Amino acid sequence: MKKALLLLLMCFNTLLGFSQIFFEGFENTTGPNPLPSTNWTLGSGSWAVFDNGVSVGERWSASTLAPLDGLNCAYINRGNIGMSNTSEEYLVTPAITLSGICDLSFFSRSTTQGNQGTIYQIKIALADNPANQTDPNAFVLWAEFDESSLTNDTNNYTQKWVSLNGFQGPVFIAFVKKYSQPTSSLGGDRWQIDNVSVYDRCPSSGNCSKALILNAFIDSNGNDTQEVGEADFDFGTYTYQLNNSADIYGYPDNGSYIILDSNTANNYNINFNLNGEIAPYFVSNTSFTNVSTPITGGPTTLNFPITQTATPYTDVKVIMYSWPWTIPGGEHTIEVIFRNMGQAPIPNGTITFTKDPNQTIDSYHFVTPYPDPQPITTTTGCTYDFTNLTPGEVREFRIRTTIGTPPEVNLGDLITYSANVQAANDIFLDNNTFTKTQVVRSSYDPNNISESHGEEIVFNDFAFNDYLYYTIAFENTGTAPAQFIRIEDFLDTKLDPTTYQFLDSSHNVNATRQGDRLSWLFQNINLPPTSSNPDNSHGNVLFRIKPKPGYAVGDIVPSKAYIYFDYNSAIVTPTFNTEFVQTLGNATFNTDAISIYPNPTSESVSISNSNTNDKIATVEIYEISGKIIHTLSNNSLTTININTSLFSKGLYLIELTSDNNLKTTKKLLIK
Repeated sequence: MKKALLLLLMCFNTLLGFSQIFFEGFENTTGPNPLPSTNWTLGSGSWAVFDNGVSVGERWSASTLAPLDGLNCAYINRGNIGMSNTSEEYLVTPAITLSGICDLSFFSRSTTQGNQGTIYQIKIALADNPANQTDPNAFVLWAEFDESSLTNDTNNYTQKWVSLNGFQGPVFIAFVKKYSQPTSSLGGDRWQIDNVSVYDRCPSSGNCSKALILNAFIDSNGNDTQEVGEADFDFGTYTYQLNNSADIYGYPDNGSYIILDSNTANNYNINFNLNGEIAPYFVSNTSFTNVSTPITGGPTTLNFPITQTATPYTDVKVIMYSWPWTIPGGEHTIEVIFRNMGQAPIPNGTITFTKDPNQTIDSYHFVTPYPDPQPITTTTGCTYDFTNLTPGEVREFRIRTTIGTPPEVNLGDLITYSANVQAANDIFLDNNTFTKTQVVRSSYDPNNISESHGEEIVFNDFAFNDYLYYTIAFENTGTAPAQFIRIEDFLDTKLDPTTYQFLDSSHNVNATRQGDRLSWLFQNINLPPTSSNPDNSHGNVLFRIKPKPGYAVGDIVPSKAYIYFDYNSAIVTPTFNTEFVQTLGNATFNTDAISIYPNPTSESVSISNSNTNDKIATVEIYEISGKIIHTLSNNSLTTININTSLFSKGLYLIELTSDNNLKTTKKLLIK
């Protein structure tokens, strides 16, 4: 499933990627300091807030008004500054040291529809003099946006990227809202920004050599060096501080985690912490203090030898990924992945896959050939007997299924399937079963986030120690291979970030947590486009996390992710809402009241509803592939007539939604 770590390190000097060297989310603040102070102390350092002397008391400050995530954003209101006057409102970062190949990223939002004449600027000043931070004359204009180029949607944030190429050394970066008032009336617009980041690009020119490679392994002979036969060790977390700042958490992938940083003046303190459940079996005593990336030469490898202190144990886990689409009558592909998590070989074991009653198994496909026999289909799914699973070994097979059609399976129905693995003497049983629930939909977004319980969790069925299991899926729908992919996820405030556990990924990845911010960087992934290689154009990450204590019936936990392919702007996934409910509900139309005639048809079709309590509000017609071809909204008629003369011959699905938001699906045959 994954490329060898050795290959990753051999290719390291030609990788493409990002190293985040600065971040501010404007959390845990009520600032700035009261006037006449210009200081605003934030987690990233001392910011500055001031203006050009033309102001009516409005200034940059923390706001709880519609932040991107978390509790706060930075916000500047508009004010009546008088006709012919021009205001400039500055929000300035602390000094940030740039390498000459950096990028600024920020999420931005205005609030008023239409162009109000406001100008939004990015300015830069050298930080060789601390006084430059509050001196407007020290700044040079670097980028400028009008309201239409800043964002095309005033209701949502838009991510903006600004190249900082050419700047080396410490600089101040200013966000400036500029407005010239043409009349005596209040005018202009506001500005909200959140999640300001600066990234140090890591191009093929060789700057990736400015890196620390953290490497954990079983040190069988006690010489602190990994040798042939000494296994990688993933069962822990790297904890490190940059210049004695707050903890950052890195999650090993084949034992490895990479810190990219071209600023050799930065210092890191690094530890490796064992996962709690395996702590009785191992010892990790290595830590590093005040280390930095190399000034010359290639990356520096820091070894974290792990000593085994008890008899090798047996542990095997199973997880599942699935293609995101679940369309009535459509194909649904599921990947079953299992791994020997222990330190002893597993001579034999069994995987049992239990399908949903409305799934039919069509075929199996092994991602890598194994000597074991093929899975055996049963009335409830399939079983697969494996042998000789070595420590750390991963095996994977795909199950291709077909989902049933209406009336057995309708849009909005749930399908639930699970995989279980059994092996003798397994000491950790909480990773032996993986269950996933998905909603049957008429269309899908291949870049998405989902939770394995589905959109509703029965409150009494979710115990205090249970986890939410999230999968972020991505697909390269472009025309060329994606060289690197980065994913960001900002945890909702109802989730407890201290319980986060990174579980798996489809490709080698650098996984990081900083506060409530999760990130994954796939370097050198070279993910092919769907057009040329549909089976291998997908990828995913899997993690689990607990909700904070105190969750109750009716609580909704929203989740979304930001997926970056190479240097393109983020693809923002649809928000996935998980709601704790008293009982599962699947209310639908009274289907006996709905009639569709003639069916089959060629020229037209009429849809009638005899139930006056549930009026048809929306009609959507889909091809069996899930592509929508016709929509009728805001309907108030008892009978709806639709011209079908331009439809191609074949089977279609008609989704009807009532004014009470109940749904049903009918089939329509065009002849």
